[in-house]
Amino acid sequence: MGLDSAQKGQEGLPHAQGRVFHTLDDYLAHLLKMGMQDRPFYEHAGANRYRLNAGRGGRGKPPQYFTREELMRKYGFSE
Repeated sequence: MGLDSAQKGQEGLPHAQGRVFHTLDDYLAHLLKMGMQDRPFYEHAGANRYRLNAGRGGRGKPPQYFTREELMRKYGFSE
Protein backbone atom coordinates (compact mmCIF):
# COMPACT_ATOMS: atom_id res chain seq x y z
CA MET A 1 0.00 0.00 0.00
CA GLY A 2 1.30 3.45 -0.92
CA LEU A 3 1.23 6.52 1.21
CA ASP A 4 -1.40 9.14 0.41
CA SER A 5 -0.39 12.77 -0.12
CA ALA A 6 -1.20 13.71 3.51
CA GLN A 7 1.28 11.10 4.79
CA LYS A 8 4.15 11.79 2.39
CA GLY A 9 3.49 15.53 2.09
CA GLN A 10 3.63 17.92 -0.84
CA GLU A 11 7.00 18.83 -2.29
CA GLY A 12 7.99 21.46 -4.84
CA LEU A 13 5.29 23.98 -3.96
CA PRO A 14 5.81 27.64 -4.92
CA HIS A 15 7.91 29.56 -2.37
CA ALA A 16 8.27 26.40 -0.22
CA GLN A 17 12.07 26.77 -0.01
CA GLY A 18 12.56 23.01 -0.21
CA ARG A 19 10.13 22.25 2.62
CA VAL A 20 7.52 19.48 2.54
CA PHE A 21 4.00 20.28 3.76
CA HIS A 22 1.47 17.77 5.06
CA THR A 23 -1.54 20.10 5.27
CA LEU A 24 -2.82 23.14 3.47
CA ASP A 25 -2.87 25.04 6.78
CA ASP A 26 0.85 24.40 7.29
CA TYR A 27 1.60 25.60 3.77
CA LEU A 28 -0.56 28.73 4.15
CA ALA A 29 1.17 29.54 7.47
CA HIS A 30 4.54 29.25 5.72
CA LEU A 31 3.38 31.55 2.91
CA LEU A 32 2.19 34.07 5.49
CA LYS A 33 5.72 34.16 6.97
CA MET A 34 7.17 34.51 3.49
CA GLY A 35 4.81 37.47 2.93
CA MET A 36 7.07 39.46 5.25
CA GLN A 37 9.65 39.20 2.46
CA ASP A 38 7.15 40.50 -0.12
CA ARG A 39 6.20 37.06 -1.40
CA PRO A 40 2.61 36.13 -2.32
CA PHE A 41 0.43 34.73 0.47
CA TYR A 42 -3.23 34.04 1.18
CA GLU A 43 -5.24 35.95 3.76
CA HIS A 44 -8.32 34.44 5.36
CA ALA A 45 -11.20 36.55 4.05
CA GLY A 46 -14.29 35.05 5.67
CA ALA A 47 -15.91 31.66 5.81
CA ASN A 48 -14.10 29.31 3.41
CA ARG A 49 -12.57 32.23 1.47
CA TYR A 50 -9.00 33.34 0.97
CA ARG A 51 -7.66 36.41 -0.80
CA LEU A 52 -4.35 36.29 -2.61
CA ASN A 53 -2.03 39.04 -1.42
CA ALA A 54 0.54 39.36 -4.18
CA GLY A 55 2.60 42.04 -2.44
CA ARG A 56 3.94 44.99 -4.39
CA GLY A 57 3.54 43.08 -7.64
CA GLY A 58 -0.21 42.98 -7.15
CA ARG A 59 -0.80 46.69 -6.69
CA GLY A 60 -3.53 48.01 -8.96
CA LYS A 61 -4.79 44.54 -9.87
CA PRO A 62 -8.24 43.32 -8.84
CA PRO A 63 -8.25 40.99 -5.82
CA GLN A 64 -8.35 37.25 -6.41
CA TYR A 65 -10.40 35.06 -4.09
CA PHE A 66 -10.23 31.29 -3.68
CA THR A 67 -12.18 28.76 -1.65
CA ARG A 68 -10.36 26.33 0.60
CA GLU A 69 -11.31 23.51 -1.78
CA GLU A 70 -9.81 25.40 -4.73
CA LEU A 71 -6.52 25.90 -2.85
CA MET A 72 -6.45 22.24 -1.81
CA ARG A 73 -6.86 21.13 -5.44
CA LYS A 74 -4.40 23.74 -6.71
CA TYR A 75 -1.63 22.59 -4.35
CA GLY A 76 -2.49 18.87 -4.21
CA PHE A 77 -3.71 18.46 -0.62
CA SER A 78 -6.38 15.92 0.27
CA GLU A 79 -7.22 17.11 3.79
